[in-house]
Amino acid sequence: MKWSPSGNELLVSLLDQSRVVGFEPEAVSDELETLHQIDETDNNGLLIDWIGIGDLLLVSQTLPMSDEVVYSLGYIRSNEVETREAFRISVPISSPQIGIGIGNWILTADEQERGALSCLFDETLPARLEVGARARVTFTDGTPSRLRAEPGLDGAEIAQMAEGTEFSVIGGPWCADNYRWWQLELDDGAIGWSAEGDAEDYFLEPVE
Repeated sequence: MKWSPSGNELLVSLLDQSRVVGFEPEAVSDELETLHQIDETDNNGLLIDWIGIGDLLLVSQTLPMSDEVVYSLGYIRSNEVETREAFRISVPISSPQIGIGIGNWILTADEQERGALSCLFDETLPARLEVGARARVTFTDGTPSRLRAEPGLDGAEIAQMAEGTEFSVIGGPWCADNYRWWQLELDDGAIGWSAEGDAEDYFLEPVE
């Protein structure tokens, strides 16, 4: 058994079967009703392990009437696992035990590649920022944009940025909690992460 990086899901592996059990953080109690089983992938997909980037999973699937095993990256959304194929390998029918398991998975992606993988299932508005650009806070709805120590709503708050605050984009993107995050450096030297936007609004915009 292994918890997801966010701590919201538990991957349970027994022999040749895997299941993900999730719970709502604000509803955690001793009551069993707080737990719910998340559907596994279609066509007998096997959830192998968290890959170490956000809450992405490695998922394997043996194709019917074929010696090919498809390995995909998976993401849990609305209690279902969405997948994007990563690679395939051929496994001789006479040697079904050959394959990639938990002990074979080694993450070698650099920071930029990890960021790209974290945004694989991104559903926010198209990115308008890029590393090296100047940008500013464009929409706050009365609430300042927050600069955080890490990308994600759990990141410690470093500063609050009023509408119009300008900064340099020095890293990212990274996708978490339904936002796309960029690493920023404010003119006073403060460095942290802030959300560019969600599926409906932009909070940051490039300076023309």
